[in-house]
Amino acid sequence: MNKRIVIILALIALLAGGSTHYYLNSFAKPDTTAPIVAVKTVEKSPLDIALLDLDGKPHKMNEWIGDVVIINFWATWCPPCRREIPTIIALQDELKDKGVQFLGVAVDSTDRVRKYVKEHNINNYPTLQGESAGLDFSIALGNSRSILPYTVIIDRNGEIVERHTGEATRDQLLKHINPLL
Repeated sequence: MNKRIVIILALIALLAGGSTHYYLNSFAKPDTTAPIVAVKTVEKSPLDIALLDLDGKPHKMNEWIGDVVIINFWATWCPPCRREIPTIIALQDELKDKGVQFLGVAVDSTDRVRKYVKEHNINNYPTLQGESAGLDFSIALGNSRSILPYTVIIDRNGEIVERHTGEATRDQLLKHINPLL
């Protein structure tokens, strides 16, 4: 084989391996450098959007006006999303009597989401099936880079007050939920 071709193939393999390593590792570690940032301009939430639950029943976001709503966009293939779910389950149990409602919006296939929800007992807050509509909804709520997980906190009046890109910790979430209670 020509020496030039071998060198070119080696460079391609090196670049492909490095890119794959970077891509996979970007999902494997929590983003501890991305704090939840307060939104300077409070916007109205697009409350008219409706997404289906896992039984196919539509739910409009305005169903939960009056509660503090935390919308968490996630997918079964996303490691930071999966790490975040136990925290969300625990906080929903802890805060449900204080008018806090978590909503999961899965950006994934319905079959995979149903299986994951069942296997991990995600049953104390609604999981809505977004697929591509869920990703569009997250973009409408400020997720311009389409990164998962993505979390939006909405106050009791239906106004977006916080957005968070990447894995959110319990302390980060409570720091922004507690003042709204």
